[in-house]
Amino acid sequence: MEHSQSPGTTILRLPDELLAPLLQESVHVEHETWRDDDSKPFLKSCDATTARALISTCRRFRRLVTPLLYANIQIQCNGVNDAVLAAVHSTRLLHRTFRTNTSLWPHCRRLEIEFDASGFGDEPFDPESPVQNLIYVASDCLNWLTNTLELRIKGWPQSTVYGYQPRSLLLPTRDDLLYLIRLAIDNLPRLRHLRLHTFRDAMLDLSTVLTGLSGLKPDRFLQTLDLSGITHTGTDDDWKLLRAQAGTSPLSALKLRHFTQGLQALEALVLWPAKLTSFEFSMPLSDHYSGEEPLTPYNLGVMHRVLSHQKKCLSYIRFQELLDEGLYDFDVTDFHSLKNLSLGHDTTGTNSSSIANLVAPNCEIFCWDMIREDQQHGEDLGSFCQPEEDWLRAFAHVAIARKSALRHIKILYYPEQYTYVDDEAMKSLEYPWDRMDRLAREIQPYGIHLSYKAPEMSKPEFEEMVSGPWSRLFT
Repeated sequence: MEHSQSPGTTILRLPDELLAPLLQESVHVEHETWRDDDSKPFLKSCDATTARALISTCRRFRRLVTPLLYANIQIQCNGVNDAVLAAVHSTRLLHRTFRTNTSLWPHCRRLEIEFDASGFGDEPFDPESPVQNLIYVASDCLNWLTNTLELRIKGWPQSTVYGYQPRSLLLPTRDDLLYLIRLAIDNLPRLRHLRLHTFRDAMLDLSTVLTGLSGLKPDRFLQTLDLSGITHTGTDDDWKLLRAQAGTSPLSALKLRHFTQGLQALEALVLWPAKLTSFEFSMPLSDHYSGEEPLTPYNLGVMHRVLSHQKKCLSYIRFQELLDEGLYDFDVTDFHSLKNLSLGHDTTGTNSSSIANLVAPNCEIFCWDMIREDQQHGEDLGSFCQPEEDWLRAFAHVAIARKSALRHIKILYYPEQYTYVDDEAMKSLEYPWDRMDRLAREIQPYGIHLSYKAPEMSKPEFEEMVSGPWSRLFT
């Protein structure tokens, strides 16, 4: 009997719309995110080694994988230690590649520019060191990579850097930062997310940032302004000028971390967007333990005054680490657009007397973060006890009684396997996830789902810890 040989079925027979997703997954790198989705990458990262291997396989793979390889670009402008110097060298090579192959420019979607200070001040300064300020590379990339959707500039404005003045000359000045922001606004028409982060005692001047963004037109795509490390620099006249532009910015989201400017500056910034839909604010003690104190002691009461200006538009609010516990006059019951509210445990406290003020009529998701808002920045097995269970139950019951839109309560709880409670309290300590499950069963019939991350400690392990002498090491 004669058998006819059928043509082989290979992956190359797939059309591009099926093949491209397969190749994308093959080079995709999963990122572990810390706690909620705050650290989630804007775009999927690429395994460069696998991508280069696929590119060398055939022309079709090269055409489909090359855009993935150049979608996320990282520019390291300076450094001292070996690891960072290797990144600086890679930056020079990447710059040469872009300069000689302009067809790669359109692929970039996310651009990160970093000025590194690691090692500055730890070693004697060597004038012959290959450390360089490659700001010209950052400038060229902002001119060339015009399809960029997200831009992150991370670094230290020029300062004395722990007394090592010669090294500070290698770092960007405020004029450099202003220059880069203006380049981004002028040359990146599709830019949606601008993130500016600085650290320690050399922080961002809000007035410099606003000057750089002064050319921002209402028809631009920029949606999110993400700032970390806003210093005291600025005058009342600056904030009056900004307030005069209220409602003119296309921004719809503000993310502010360690904002040390005063209330007048914050109000003017919140009023600037025509329609602010998302607002996040945190004052992490772990980031700036010895930095400047804020000009205004921010708490939920102050924040209510600020956000009331945009209450008709806000759909997402997140507060964390305000370092001043209590609900004060915070009231979102007339925030009718609010869909998602996220608060830290140490910000709200567990006094439920004003808890009804947190139930917005159309809010569907409430997130409660159990993190300890101190320099250690963690939580333990005693962080979710009876007061926390009672507080969350009171919140759910108010939502049920008011027939609100609440459908999901998220508990962010990632405890270390120890507790600070004393020996007497240890004996009555209950497995935290039993408390959560009990509450989940109570509210499920009303259409409210309660979720948390699966525990890493089993109940038998917990009970052994509670009853054993090992636990006393951590009291």
